Amino acid sequence: FETTRNHFRQAMSALSREEWESANGQARTFLDSLCEEIVARLLQFKVGEPPKGGAARKHLQDTGFLDEDEADLLRTLIKVLHGKGSHPGTSAKNDSTRRLLMASATGSYYIERLTAKEDAERKDRQWMKTLADDVLEGMGFLSMLAEYQSIDFDIADIAGETVVFETAES
Repeated sequence: FETTRNHFRQAMSALSREEWESANGQARTFLDSLCEEIVARLLQFKVGEPPKGGAARKHLQDTGFLDEDEADLLRTLIKVLHGKGSHPGTSAKNDSTRRLLMASATGSYYIERLTAKEDAERKDRQWMKTLADDVLEGMGFLSMLAEYQSIDFDIADIAGETVVFETAES
C-alpha cells in the first residue's frame, strides 16, 4: 500500500502547508488508490490488470466487499471529495480538514475490513491444511493455491477408507 500511503502523506503535508486545494485533491487520490490496492489484493491470484478508479470501486461492491449501502456511501463521498474537479476554486482550512478526515476514516474502515477478510481466509486455509494433514496423513494432495473462485471439500467413505476431495467451481 505504498502508493496509497504516499497520497495520504501528501494530503497531510499539503494541509500542514495550508495548501487546501492540494490537500483536497490528494484526499480523493488517496481514497481512489486505496480502493484500487484493495482490489489488487483481493485479486492477487488472478491474471490481468486489476480495475482502476470507478471500476475498482464497482468491483468492491460486485464482489461483496462493500454492500449496496456502503457502495452508495463511497460514491457519495467520492463526489464530495471531488466536487467539480479535485480542487474547484478556492477552499478553506475547515473544508480541507473535513474532507481529509472523511477520506481517512473511510480508508481506516476499509483496511480493517480487508484485514478481517484476510485473517478469516488464513484461518480457513489453516483449517483445510490441518484437515488434510490429519485425514490424509501426508498421503494425498490438497490444493492450497486458491486458483479457483470457490473451494469446498467433501469427505466420503469409499470401501472403508475416508477420502477427502476438493470440489471447485472455476
